[in-house]
Amino acid sequence: MSRFSSLFMEEYQVIKDSFNENEYEFNKALESSDLKLKNIYFRSMQYDSLEFIDIKPSQNITLITYTIGIGFSNSFLELVKMSSNNLKLRIAFCFNFNDEKSISKAINGFDEVFKMSDKLEIELIVNPNNHIKLLQFDSDLYLGSMNHSKTANDISISLSDTSHPDIYRNHELIVHFDKGGKDLTDLVWNQLKKESNSESFSINNGNYEGILKRKLKNRKPLSKKESLKIDSFNTEMEKLKQKMVKREEIMEEIDKSMRLSMGIELNPFQESKVITIYSVDFSRISEVLQNENA
Repeated sequence: MSRFSSLFMEEYQVIKDSFNENEYEFNKALESSDLKLKNIYFRSMQYDSLEFIDIKPSQNITLITYTIGIGFSNSFLELVKMSSNNLKLRIAFCFNFNDEKSISKAINGFDEVFKMSDKLEIELIVNPNNHIKLLQFDSDLYLGSMNHSKTANDISISLSDTSHPDIYRNHELIVHFDKGGKDLTDLVWNQLKKESNSESFSINNGNYEGILKRKLKNRKPLSKKESLKIDSFNTEMEKLKQKMVKREEIMEEIDKSMRLSMGIELNPFQESKVITIYSVDFSRISEVLQNENA
């Protein structure tokens, strides 16, 4: 790495660290060494997710998805239905519309979940900007582009069910890990829970309607303060970029001010080496450096 690349990285890290002091991380690598890849699925909309998600009775299920829409996927509901009464269930989803219609649709989605098992205690995370999509049950993890809403069902259902959504993503890619899924999901869950615009709470069959109405009514998109923080970060990065460009220009000026006075080349049969002696115009360098500080 060149000297100026090193300078750039040092100053970039200072800016980045100053923004991360308040626990606002723009990027975070999650490390999980125990993952074992089993399959990668290319899904088209005529295939229900039940056709490739190998559901089985489970003790721990985590669903993280984008918006719920009118409800959860058949694969998720069947997974909950066949699992034990001691099931530990976590659901995280995106919600950034606090109108009555959107809230009602979300509640209807949870109506279906509690019909699968009325003994559930569900841990929730609601985040207005979440776009993560994964389904984990015990050690299995399905991670990819597919939203785990009704759009993960067979599209032919929409021909007989007018409430079925018309919006589909025709091609989806889903990666299946059959080992280490829970450990990685725990890392993702905890990171999402830490985000300043996430809200976490629990619901059960006796209180979910009232709690969801109250909590979802207060949901908002990314706060103005956080938006300004991102804008401020981008501004600082642009300043740093311009500063580095200026430094490169300064080095070009310095190179022009250096006059080669003598070059000595060793015997070509010996180790290849060139000794170069420069005569430097220090007054010119001083002038250029003063321009940088101006």
